[in-house]
Amino acid sequence: MKTIIVFWNMIYYFMYKWEIYSGKLFIYPFEKFFQNKKVRERLKKRNVLEPDKVFLNAIENKGDGFNTYLAEIHIDVFFAILLITILNTISIFTGFDFLSYVLDNLFLVIITFLTVVLGGNYLVLFKNRRYISFFREFEQWDKTDSRKYKILVFLFILLVYVGCLLSFIFYEMNSR
Repeated sequence: MKTIIVFWNMIYYFMYKWEIYSGKLFIYPFEKFFQNKKVRERLKKRNVLEPDKVFLNAIENKGDGFNTYLAEIHIDVFFAILLITILNTISIFTGFDFLSYVLDNLFLVIITFLTVVLGGNYLVLFKNRRYISFFREFEQWDKTDSRKYKILVFLFILLVYVGCLLSFIFYEMNSR
């Protein structure tokens, strides 16, 4: 169980890092805006001495930054896709018509999915901000370990997405 918790935190960590790297593309104009001399002078009157650092802290803060919330949404969606893949695979092998059950009991299934996904991620990642201690541990890795685990996480995420796609294809082929 500990291995699963560490791996799930690793997935969240690399999603968070991806949010930072991809977000720099959108943050760049704001950084330039806050480096403008007139903007700095105007903000200095309001006791904001380094507005670009304040802005980056609001975006990249591990505790409450905007990228943390985006990565949380991504890990929730990823967990839901993982559950759908597992349920589709089970229904392929058992012959249980999962999709018709979902359509018949849509409200119950949505509530159950939200409870499992959000509750599971809360217990593994966000309870007492557990992910922050894992982030500190992951940031101490050397480049080779970091690169190795990046590739492992990327392949796992790719496997889940391809598995979800294939599970729907095989489910449809199996239902005919």
